[in-house]
Amino acid sequence: MHQAKCLGIAALFLGMVGCDKGLGDNSSTGATPAGDLGKVALTLNLGQVGVLARSAQMNPARLVLAFASAGAATVRDTIALTGSGSVSKSYSLASQREWTLQTTGLDQRDSVLYAGSQAFTVLARKTTTVSMTLDARYSSVRLRFPVRDSLTRFVLSVDGLVWGDSSVAKQARVGDTVKMDRDYLAASAAGVSHAFSARVFGSAWGIDTLLYSLDTTLSVVSGANQGRSLLLKWVGSRTPPNGQATLAIAMGAVGQLDIGVGYEDTGAVSGTFIDNRDGASYKWVKVGSQTWMAENLNFQVDSSWWYGNDPANGAKYGRLYLWASMMALNDSCNYRNCASQIATVHRGVCPSGWHIPKDAEWFAFWRTVAADSAYKLKSVTGWSTMNGLDVYGFNGKPAGMRLANGKFASEGSLTQFWSPTQMDSVNGLTKGLELRENVAYWGNAKRTAASVRCLKD
Repeated sequence: MHQAKCLGIAALFLGMVGCDKGLGDNSSTGATPAGDLGKVALTLNLGQVGVLARSAQMNPARLVLAFASAGAATVRDTIALTGSGSVSKSYSLASQREWTLQTTGLDQRDSVLYAGSQAFTVLARKTTTVSMTLDARYSSVRLRFPVRDSLTRFVLSVDGLVWGDSSVAKQARVGDTVKMDRDYLAASAAGVSHAFSARVFGSAWGIDTLLYSLDTTLSVVSGANQGRSLLLKWVGSRTPPNGQATLAIAMGAVGQLDIGVGYEDTGAVSGTFIDNRDGASYKWVKVGSQTWMAENLNFQVDSSWWYGNDPANGAKYGRLYLWASMMALNDSCNYRNCASQIATVHRGVCPSGWHIPKDAEWFAFWRTVAADSAYKLKSVTGWSTMNGLDVYGFNGKPAGMRLANGKFASEGSLTQFWSPTQMDSVNGLTKGLELRENVAYWGNAKRTAASVRCLKD
């Protein structure tokens, strides 16, 4: 009987690659195929994720493999990981046919760190060698602002979103450092360009104002520990502002005309509506030019759950949906690309007159609230720490999620909302809020259940 073998290499801040018991040589094909079998000797080389700002956030946890061939059952395997490096394993597959291997590497949060595919031919009674190199899709950013005299506030934005906003007391010691660390910065082997913007505020002549500024574009390469020195330019005034004088003039009475001014109501900015499918009532709120549901959808369909299977959480958080059930598509779409079935305005599981918000609509929403930190979208209660202000009435509650293994996680610390976007055949894209105040973007397995917020047509 053949044996599966894993080869581990050292990785910075990570352990060694592990191997689960998975599928062995002769069990990997499922049902016995017709004709002779061929052997595939597979080697997967996983590029390092890079020096992580918080290494617990992006640890490679498992590889999901899917071997597909026309007319043959798909062969699947899962390999547990404890870091980057190399994985070697053998499989027996039906011969004299073309196969395609789809490989997805996930971290402990089911975010996609690696993805790739390769086609090959299996010959009867022969060993086919297949080698794939997978580069990490993400890196991290670690920024250090030195504190100088009179500096009070430091802001970092990446691709138009605020990634860090820190203030220090005016009495902060010169020579101290304000640190900003963030993970999940998109990267690739060829490099992904990101727009970085830094703003530093301080006290000049007793007035808090913008003193230093920087706008630049940096290319982030997979697995590379890149160092950059950035020079912020002075944009503050070199001369003190004009002073102010208060003038009081007393004049004799000449009569007065009192005019009362009123405003015409141009329309409500919030309200409720009824879902005619089950009679449920939902709140809605207008943010900018968009009208959003102000609470999570709680419509029951197959492959949807209340958090912890507790009905009391329905009114609190709504339901958690798999990608295909959210899109009102066949369950098989959780394992394959169903782009041809996605409408330009896709209703999915939403009530009549509402639809699943696509990426462009989410980005328009973020632009409307960009001047404010995302904690102003979070609910005023329910978060384990850092409750929000709910300035816009969006009422983002920490509904958590249901993992692919059936376990529920992260109640009180994050919420994720589905979009129609498919990252690949088994992963979709979610937008959300997390325990920290900034907006977060994740790629989730379609078999992870997340919340749904609908947008009015």
